[in-house]
Amino acid sequence: MTRALVLLGVLLGGVSPLQAAGVERFAVVVGNNVAPVEDLMALHYADDDAARLYEFLTAAGHRARLLPVLDEESQSTFPRLVSHAVPPGRQQVLEVLSQVQTEMKAAHERGAIVEFVFAFAGHGKGGPEGGAIFLLDGPFTRQDLSTHVVGASPADFNHILIDACDSYFMVAARGGAYQDDRVGTPDAMDLVRNYLEGDGPTQDVRTGWLVSTNQAAQTHEFQGFGAGVFSHVVHSALTGAADANRDGSVEYSEVLAYAAAAAQQISDPRARLNVFGRAPPRDVHHPLMDLRTARFAHFLRLGPDISGRLYVEDDRNVRYVDLHKAPGTDVILALADARVYRVVRDGDGREARVDLKLMRRGAVRLGDFVAPNRAARGGGEMRRELFAIPFDSGFYRGFVASQQLTPAVAGSTFEPPEASRQGWLPQRPRFLFGIPGLVMLGGGGLLGVGAGVATLLTKLAYDAYVVTLRETGLPDAQQEQRINALRITAGLLVAGGLAALALGGILVAVELLWPAGRGEETP
Repeated sequence: MTRALVLLGVLLGGVSPLQAAGVERFAVVVGNNVAPVEDLMALHYADDDAARLYEFLTAAGHRARLLPVLDEESQSTFPRLVSHAVPPGRQQVLEVLSQVQTEMKAAHERGAIVEFVFAFAGHGKGGPEGGAIFLLDGPFTRQDLSTHVVGASPADFNHILIDACDSYFMVAARGGAYQDDRVGTPDAMDLVRNYLEGDGPTQDVRTGWLVSTNQAAQTHEFQGFGAGVFSHVVHSALTGAADANRDGSVEYSEVLAYAAAAAQQISDPRARLNVFGRAPPRDVHHPLMDLRTARFAHFLRLGPDISGRLYVEDDRNVRYVDLHKAPGTDVILALADARVYRVVRDGDGREARVDLKLMRRGAVRLGDFVAPNRAARGGGEMRRELFAIPFDSGFYRGFVASQQLTPAVAGSTFEPPEASRQGWLPQRPRFLFGIPGLVMLGGGGLLGVGAGVATLLTKLAYDAYVVTLRETGLPDAQQEQRINALRITAGLLVAGGLAALALGGILVAVELLWPAGRGEETP
């Protein structure tokens, strides 16, 4: 029945299936700093990458599970996540996957469209039998990925994000020595394509992929970001920075173009970010992040007057987004749940502060850029070369043409409501007070009619009693009681009618003055 109503809404209303149906989203986010063998260096930011993505997906409305061992510094940065984090051992990962798959089946039974994200940041290793990403206690192989993640998923769409060495199981380790790095060579790219075109999890038509294919140490973990570069670029793209056509739907081709723009000016081939991705063959336009149906409470609007290299960080100094904004463009960024963000111009270091109020949902605009009262971060050549060229619709069109990708189809422009226009009250469902108010007004009117009838009956009974009293000279106790009862009834009806009219008027006024929600934009 539910799916029939969804189909009717699509046919009659001209809306997308995701907007017409209830969408339930799930995620499993794994991060592992530990090196699996002695010749690999331990990572610093894989746990941070997992924590940042978990916060972002949770704000978007995903029911997410987090599986890193947060190091001491990360526990200080993300104290609220410590109790949520599960050690990423093989048994724990399989148990969490099983739990999430049960929840996804239940969502299907409710008639929902189900989406699933599996993300990993950490070490990986190639080999003759394929390859593996490494959990705390050992490898999680390509076959494991196929069987336990993709094959067992009941979701309508799966999204796989892997930031690891040998991400499609290349040769060098994430952060490994350059002499082991074969990234960027024809043989390496052929190996990636052969893997994705062969038997395995990539043949699932519901599943899209984003993976990194380069292994230079300075690219994968960058102190200037406090994150893995691939993870940070993808995170930035998903917030809306990659939404080239501004329709609120971040497609795979837009993320790939955004990553290409971010890395285009990197001169060292060892450090160049190469990202491979593929949208779900079932629907090549299916978004990796749909800002229209996600549950973000706040958005940041960067208007046409703002341009150049910018980065956004929160009140914990956690880097949130990097972008190079073209002049004259309008960018909408979805914000996770933080009270304060800072937008910093990378050229002069001036920053604009964004204070978010939980009771005012929607899009906020920047104030003036002012000189900061703190030192800017360093980063050397890598920082100067990343995000060195603007990303806009022109770059996107050129990229998809050069890569022979199917371009995104532009829908209506995504316009979340302005938070500044909503007053201090939170949004509420439409007609929440209006319908009860109208009912109370109608009830008050009926009570008023009843009061009039009771008053008329009281007068008739009183007049008749007076005539009888004159004729007989004898009082009638029963008649007096009847008259008193009618008087009391009339009084109660008048009081009830006035109260209903007053309350109904108040409810209607609240309906007119309190802002209602606007569809799926800011639920």
